[in-house]
Amino acid sequence: MENRRIETQRLILKPITLEDASAVFVWASDPEVNRYMPYPLHKSIEDTRVWIASITPDMLEFGFYRKDNGQLIGTGGVGKNEDGVHVLGYNLRHDAWGQGYATEAAAAVTAGGGLPLPRRRCLRGRITASACGISHCLTQF
Repeated sequence: MENRRIETQRLILKPITLEDASAVFVWASDPEVNRYMPYPLHKSIEDTRVWIASITPDMLEFGFYRKDNGQLIGTGGVGKNEDGVHVLGYNLRHDAWGQGYATEAAAAVTAGGGLPLPRRRCLRGRITASACGISHCLTQF
Protein backbone atom coordinates (compact mmCIF):
# COMPACT_ATOMS: atom_id res chain seq x y z
CA MET A 1 0.00 0.00 0.00
CA GLU A 2 1.13 3.51 -0.74
CA ASN A 3 3.18 5.23 1.97
CA ARG A 4 0.89 8.06 3.15
CA ARG A 5 1.05 9.61 6.58
CA ILE A 6 -0.66 12.59 8.22
CA GLU A 7 0.08 13.75 11.74
CA THR A 8 -2.27 15.72 13.97
CA GLN A 9 -1.85 16.85 17.55
CA ARG A 10 -2.87 13.44 18.96
CA LEU A 11 -3.00 11.08 15.99
CA ILE A 12 -0.96 9.51 13.23
CA LEU A 13 -3.09 8.72 10.19
CA LYS A 14 -1.65 6.07 7.90
CA PRO A 15 -2.85 3.07 5.89
CA ILE A 16 -3.77 -0.02 7.88
CA THR A 17 -2.31 -3.44 7.16
CA LEU A 18 -3.40 -7.02 7.71
CA GLU A 19 -1.38 -6.94 10.94
CA ASP A 20 -4.00 -4.48 12.24
CA ALA A 21 -6.88 -6.95 11.82
CA SER A 22 -7.33 -7.73 15.53
CA ALA A 23 -7.43 -4.01 16.42
CA VAL A 24 -9.96 -3.27 13.64
CA PHE A 25 -12.07 -6.25 14.69
CA VAL A 26 -12.62 -4.56 18.09
CA TRP A 27 -14.96 -1.97 16.54
CA ALA A 28 -15.98 -3.77 13.33
CA SER A 29 -17.54 -6.51 15.48
CA ASP A 30 -19.09 -4.16 18.06
CA PRO A 31 -22.88 -3.91 17.55
CA GLU A 32 -22.93 -0.47 19.22
CA VAL A 33 -20.45 0.91 16.68
CA ASN A 34 -21.95 -1.00 13.78
CA ARG A 35 -25.45 0.38 14.16
CA TYR A 36 -24.21 3.63 12.58
CA MET A 37 -22.18 2.00 9.80
CA PRO A 38 -23.15 1.02 6.26
CA TYR A 39 -21.24 -2.28 6.44
CA PRO A 40 -22.40 -5.54 8.03
CA LEU A 41 -21.19 -6.49 11.49
CA HIS A 42 -17.95 -8.47 11.29
CA LYS A 43 -18.64 -11.92 12.74
CA SER A 44 -15.07 -13.19 12.52
CA ILE A 45 -11.54 -11.87 12.25
CA GLU A 46 -11.57 -13.26 8.70
CA ASP A 47 -14.32 -10.73 7.78
CA THR A 48 -11.96 -8.01 8.96
CA ARG A 49 -8.99 -9.41 7.03
CA VAL A 50 -11.07 -9.55 3.84
CA TRP A 51 -12.09 -5.90 4.29
CA ILE A 52 -8.52 -4.75 4.95
CA ALA A 53 -7.27 -6.67 1.90
CA SER A 54 -9.91 -4.90 -0.23
CA ILE A 55 -8.58 -1.41 0.55
CA THR A 56 -6.78 0.16 -2.39
CA PRO A 57 -4.61 3.32 -2.33
CA ASP A 58 -7.12 5.31 -4.36
CA MET A 59 -9.64 4.89 -1.53
CA LEU A 60 -7.70 7.31 0.72
CA GLU A 61 -8.49 5.16 3.76
CA PHE A 62 -6.45 5.77 6.92
CA GLY A 63 -6.00 4.11 10.27
CA PHE A 64 -6.19 6.48 13.24
CA TYR A 65 -3.32 5.63 15.59
CA ARG A 66 -2.93 7.44 18.92
CA LYS A 67 0.45 9.11 19.20
CA ASP A 68 0.75 8.53 22.94
CA ASN A 69 0.48 4.74 22.84
CA GLY A 70 0.28 3.65 19.17
CA GLN A 71 -3.21 2.17 19.61
CA LEU A 72 -5.30 1.90 16.45
CA ILE A 73 -8.65 3.43 17.46
CA GLY A 74 -10.43 3.81 14.13
CA THR A 75 -10.31 4.23 10.40
CA GLY A 76 -11.70 6.67 7.90
CA GLY A 77 -11.09 8.57 4.76
CA VAL A 78 -12.50 9.92 1.54
CA GLY A 79 -14.11 7.88 -1.20
CA LYS A 80 -16.65 8.27 -3.98
CA ASN A 81 -20.18 6.97 -3.78
CA GLU A 82 -22.04 5.53 -6.77
CA ASP A 83 -23.08 9.04 -7.88
CA GLY A 84 -19.46 10.20 -8.06
CA VAL A 85 -19.85 12.37 -4.97
CA HIS A 86 -16.93 12.26 -2.56
CA VAL A 87 -17.87 11.03 0.90
CA LEU A 88 -15.98 11.48 4.14
CA GLY A 89 -16.60 8.65 6.55
CA TYR A 90 -15.03 7.26 9.66
CA ASN A 91 -15.62 4.97 12.60
CA LEU A 92 -14.03 4.57 16.00
CA ARG A 93 -13.90 1.97 18.70
CA HIS A 94 -16.55 2.72 21.30
CA ASP A 95 -14.13 3.73 24.07
CA ALA A 96 -12.73 6.48 21.80
CA TRP A 97 -16.11 8.17 21.22
CA GLY A 98 -16.68 11.69 22.46
CA GLN A 99 -13.02 12.67 22.70
CA GLY A 100 -12.69 14.63 19.46
CA TYR A 101 -10.56 12.05 17.61
CA ALA A 102 -12.93 11.76 14.63
CA THR A 103 -13.15 15.53 14.25
CA GLU A 104 -9.36 15.85 14.46
CA ALA A 105 -8.79 13.12 11.86
CA ALA A 106 -11.51 14.41 9.51
CA ALA A 107 -10.10 17.93 9.61
CA ALA A 108 -6.64 16.62 8.72
CA VAL A 109 -7.87 14.41 5.88
CA THR A 110 -10.11 17.05 4.33
CA ALA A 111 -7.38 19.69 4.64
CA GLY A 112 -5.29 17.44 2.46
CA GLY A 113 -2.64 16.70 5.03
CA GLY A 114 -0.01 17.19 2.37
CA LEU A 115 -1.83 14.83 0.02
CA PRO A 116 -2.77 15.84 -3.51
CA LEU A 117 -6.49 16.26 -2.82
CA PRO A 118 -8.40 18.62 -5.11
CA ARG A 119 -10.17 21.67 -3.76
CA ARG A 120 -13.45 20.82 -2.05
CA ARG A 121 -16.86 22.42 -1.86
CA CYS A 122 -19.27 21.06 0.73
CA LEU A 123 -22.64 20.29 -0.82
CA ARG A 124 -24.37 19.01 2.27
CA GLY A 125 -23.55 17.43 5.55
CA ARG A 126 -25.45 15.49 8.11
CA ILE A 127 -24.63 14.35 11.57
CA THR A 128 -25.35 10.65 11.80
CA ALA A 129 -24.65 10.25 15.48
CA SER A 130 -23.17 13.38 16.99
CA ALA A 131 -23.15 11.87 20.46
CA CYS A 132 -20.59 9.30 19.37
CA GLY A 133 -18.62 11.54 17.03
CA ILE A 134 -19.61 9.90 13.77
CA SER A 135 -20.49 12.15 10.87
CA HIS A 136 -20.55 12.19 7.11
CA CYS A 137 -20.02 15.16 4.84
CA LEU A 138 -20.74 14.78 1.17
CA THR A 139 -18.43 16.88 -0.93
CA GLN A 140 -17.87 17.57 -4.58
CA PHE A 141 -14.28 17.80 -5.83
